[in-house]
This record gives sequence, C-alpha cells and structure tokens, in this order.
Amino acid sequence: RWTTLAIGLLGTVFALMMAQWDIKSLWDQFATFLGLFGGGLGGLFVLAIFSKRAHGVGALVGLVGSGVVQFTLQQVYPLHPWFYAVTGIVSCFAIGYSASILIPASPKPLQGLTIYTLAKASSYSDMN
Repeated sequence: RWTTLAIGLLGTVFALMMAQWDIKSLWDQFATFLGLFGGGLGGLFVLAIFSKRAHGVGALVGLVGSGVVQFTLQQVYPLHPWFYAVTGIVSCFAIGYSASILIPASPKPLQGLTIYTLAKASSYSDMN
C-alpha cells in the first residue's frame, strides 16, 4: 500500500511538472526520454552479445560515456526523438569496445554468453 501511494504521488507530481513544461507532443517527449535512458542500456546488450573482448569495466565506461554523449547531443544539437536511441546504442558500443581494448582485464570463460560462443543446438531427434 505504501509503495502504491508513493508511486501515485510521484506520478502526480511528475504530471503536474510536465503540465508546466512547453511540450508540443507527449509522444515525442516520451520517445526522447526513452532514447536518452534506454539507448545506453541497449548498447550494453549489443556490446555483450556481439563482442568477445568486452568486460565489465569497459561496459561501465561505455554506459557512462554514452550518457555524456546523449546529454551533449541534447544540449548542443537536439535531434529527432527517435535518434537518441540510435546514438545511445552506437556510442555505448563504440566507447565500451574501445575501453575494453585499452583497459586490461583478466580473461573469463565466455562459453554460451556471446553470439560467437553459443553451443550448436542439438536437433530435435537428439533430445528424445
């Protein structure tokens, strides 16, 4: 009950704040927020799945770097809201991969974790 009350109050306060902002399209605003905050997370997934070299420190550097890129783009060169997700994914991947190459880390087993180390699926007949 307390959690429901807190979330309801936060939602009401946020709605009152948004009513004061100069928003022409709520959908565009939602897409901007989603791209700004979700783009870096998407980049982390892409980095983890499609890279053999990425490690935890490099991924965190990529996420923080993606946040800096996103904030800079929003302040200096505002884009269409749909492009924030793309810039977040690309910047997180590029910065995280570069950081993973430049920052040494101890190798860990990646079997089954990336697209390159997935075990070949056995056929249906092998399962019976």
